[in-house]
Parts: sequence; structure tokens; C-alpha cells
Amino acid sequence: MNDGAAKVYKNSSATLSLPTGVSAEINSAVNFNGNDAVALYKISTSSFVDIFGVIGVDPGSAWSGGGVTTVDVTLVRKSSVSSGITTNPETFDPSAEWVQYATDTASYLGSHTMTLSPAVTDLDQAEAWATYFLNETSTQCQLLAPQDEDDWLRLEDEYDYMTAAAKAYYTEGGATSIIISAIARYQAIISAHPENEPFIAGLPTGTFVSISTASIEKTTLIILVLVSGIGLAFFLVLVAKNKKNSKEV
Repeated sequence: MNDGAAKVYKNSSATLSLPTGVSAEINSAVNFNGNDAVALYKISTSSFVDIFGVIGVDPGSAWSGGGVTTVDVTLVRKSSVSSGITTNPETFDPSAEWVQYATDTASYLGSHTMTLSPAVTDLDQAEAWATYFLNETSTQCQLLAPQDEDDWLRLEDEYDYMTAAAKAYYTEGGATSIIISAIARYQAIISAHPENEPFIAGLPTGTFVSISTASIEKTTLIILVLVSGIGLAFFLVLVAKNKKNSKEV
């Protein structure tokens, strides 16, 4: 799904009047009656994205708490909730994150309003992927071995989820040290191991990164590049000393 998109599923017997421009797809999974745990699971990362209820627990007729119940009502996620429950909880109070409306309230389907503070910037997103990439590829690099195919595809998927502005830090300059390190290792991997196919479109060939050194004084910045005839094995050292211009390596 694209960023900001919504998907609506319905039971085959549902007869709701949907908002203008919203359509629903019949899905056999939409067959719970208010006392079931429901989870959104991401196959590529083998992890939960969100959990409603407590998996493995029967609450009786419904989950309830704080005047909110999960049977014969419409529940809408609170606008203040910015992330899902990724670990199966010991207890579940629907009032903590959900607002209750009358049965068959369909006006909220197809979109959702969230109040997020502080906002995640494009640079935050770019640096988060760089950290994730370096962590995930570390073991195989130490073994001088190619990355596992499934792991490599997962890294590609997570990169594709980023905004175009976040990806620009990898292809158009302005990268921070953590992004530079990720680019260097990425280039080293695809150079040493052809089975790990490239997926960062528009990345300059060779090692090309533009960085500002205005705030760097008497600092030695060590960037891991790791390339040798038998695998990944050396460092590129960039020395920056109180210069206010930009450098390309």
C-alpha cells in the first residue's frame, strides 16, 4: 500500500452505506463477533504491526473497560495513537486507545485523522533506515558472506516505504555520517556479491557523498567501506578539520 492509503474490508453479509469514494472488499477474516483478538501481521518482518485484544485469551462476551465495549458498536482509533501494539499484552482495555460510536457508523471508514507530535522528518526516516541497514547486514559482513536473500528483500521493502524526500539523502547529497556509512556498506556489498542485487535507484556509481563540515572541528570521521578482493575488509578514513566547505568522497 502507498503511504497514506487506506484499505477497507467487510463481511459478506455487511450492508453498510460507505462514504463517497470509499469501497470495501469482502474478506473472510472479517468474521469476529466482539470477543476475539485481532492482529495485523507483517510477513516480510515476521512481526506484529498491531494487536487488538489479547491473543489466546477469551474475555467472555466482549472486551470492555472505561465505558467502552467491543460488541455491537463501532470503534475508531483515537487520533492521539501514533503506533500499534506490537507485543501481545497481558490485559486489554479498549477505552485506552479507542472511541466508541453507535453500531454501523460508517462515516470514519476510508480515512483516519491522527494528531502526531513531534512529527517524524524525512531525515529522521533516512537515518532510521541507515541504522537498520547497518545492524541487519553486520553479521554477514563480518563473515565476508553475501546477505541472505530474504533479509536483502526485506531491506529493500523497508527502503521503498520511505518518502521520496528521505531517499534523496541517499542519492542527491546532504547525507549525515550514519547515512554515509550505510551507502558505503551498501556499495561494498553489491560490488562484492552480485547475488545481492542493487535496489537504491539513482545512487551515483563509486563512493559519492556530499557533506557539510562547517560544524566539524578537528574531527576524524571513519567511514566503513569494507571492500577487498576476497570480501569486505577495509576502512575509508575521512579527516575533516575546521573547514566550512563541502567535500565529496
